Amino acid sequence: MFLISRWRLVNSCRVIRLRRVCSQQPPELPEEPTTCCMSGCANCVWIDYADKIRSILANSDSKQVSQMILDKIKDPNMKAFLSMELKSKGF
Repeated sequence: MFLISRWRLVNSCRVIRLRRVCSQQPPELPEEPTTCCMSGCANCVWIDYADKIRSILANSDSKQVSQMILDKIKDPNMKAFLSMELKSKGF
């Protein structure tokens, strides 16, 4: 009898936890920057964008976040610059 009631309690706790997790909306990411001059300036809009994404996805793997941002950039020179900047910031 004790085992059955304990089993019900554990299962009900799992259901409650699952409902909490499923009810949370995925985080809304900011729009990608459109004003980049592609010159690698110190106040690059992509670096600001990366900081915003990092704060939103704080519990995610920083390498995955960095790769997600770099995948959005087509220019190889800008991608190399941003990769170096993100590594220096600890991404």
